[in-house]
Amino acid sequence: MYDVIIAGAGAAGLFLAASLPSSLSVLVMDKNPVPGRKIMITGGGMCNLSNTDAPEDFLKHFGSRQQANFLKPALRSFPPHAAWDWFRSHGLELFFRDDGKVYPASFKAQSVVDVLMKTALAQGVEFAFSCTARKVLRHDGFFTVVTDTGEKQTRTIVLATGGMSYPRTGSDGSGYLLAKSLGHSIVPPSPALTSLIVENYGFTAAAGTSVQDASIRVFHAGENKAWFKAQGDVLFTHDGLSGPAILTMSRWCHHGDIVRISLIGNLSREEACTMLMDTFGQSPHRQVSTVLKEAGLTSTLVSLVMTMSGAAPSLRCADMNREMRSRLIQAVTDASFPIEGRKGFSSAMVTSGGIRLDDVDRSSMESRLVPGVFFVGEILDIDGDTGGYNMQAAFSMARLCACSLVERHVTGS
Repeated sequence: MYDVIIAGAGAAGLFLAASLPSSLSVLVMDKNPVPGRKIMITGGGMCNLSNTDAPEDFLKHFGSRQQANFLKPALRSFPPHAAWDWFRSHGLELFFRDDGKVYPASFKAQSVVDVLMKTALAQGVEFAFSCTARKVLRHDGFFTVVTDTGEKQTRTIVLATGGMSYPRTGSDGSGYLLAKSLGHSIVPPSPALTSLIVENYGFTAAAGTSVQDASIRVFHAGENKAWFKAQGDVLFTHDGLSGPAILTMSRWCHHGDIVRISLIGNLSREEACTMLMDTFGQSPHRQVSTVLKEAGLTSTLVSLVMTMSGAAPSLRCADMNREMRSRLIQAVTDASFPIEGRKGFSSAMVTSGGIRLDDVDRSSMESRLVPGVFFVGEILDIDGDTGGYNMQAAFSMARLCACSLVERHVTGS
């Protein structure tokens, strides 16, 4: 019989395994043939594993106040700087970007998986890959985990099976079924940190083009007051919008919402309007397309907005009437994108929804309903912004869970 079985060899499961002492008998099982499948694709394969935000600012990057409150004990006991120290002390050098994102210095996600596996194996942790937990049976003082290859007994079990995002990595929601069989409620999962699909999209030709630090406003259909405002990077895709600012608000965006974007980066919409009005007036003999390019628009975006505005490619500033000037400035500083919907789980970075937080003790990560059952990582109803927040939360929850398991099995408290 094992002291601990961990279902899931992702960020949370591997960090937990690497944090448990060799005095405990630990088995990690995962349905994939190799560990860390989702880690390998985070940050474009470079693995944005943390962020330099102070803990109080860090917590502002999660989907709700309840999520932030739930994470407080984990982040207080194992804050971001503690995670950096842990990785460096285990031989993984880190790179800190100016925007706060933290990466392995190698910029290779495999480096993170390797150090977690090496540490866990050195602690005597056993691994069973291509091994799916089908059922968890509760007994008096222990659990039986039923797999495709047999049954395993354990005194405690940790579900770290992830959510439903990127199901090709193994995050297919199967952990929710195990939790439900033990009496836990599931907040309905939905895609988060995902691209938006735009109705009647006219920017396909701009796919791959980005606007740095764009001014963004989002409106519900028929409303004049924006429910979301931000400055951030926007990426045009073949069928809609992506980029950090879009991904962040995607969890709340629905069909019918209108996203309005200024295509001139690093300026507010009002500043961009004023700048264009002044430049058009001061440069009567210059072509409008040249003015727009110098304002920061790519050639593709210039061509698109001029076509949409009904402006000829060779139009000079002096030849614009008031209506044309107004239409063109509107197209540039307040481009409108009606939302058809969000991309699905196959392209979502994280899952919104999961194990109901009220049923889990945030000070230990143990189930309030079934003693001996623990939860860590994305299986819980926790979803943070892009930027290393979700990975760090997984590490902090795993570390707190490890401390709880040590108290239970080693100190007997």
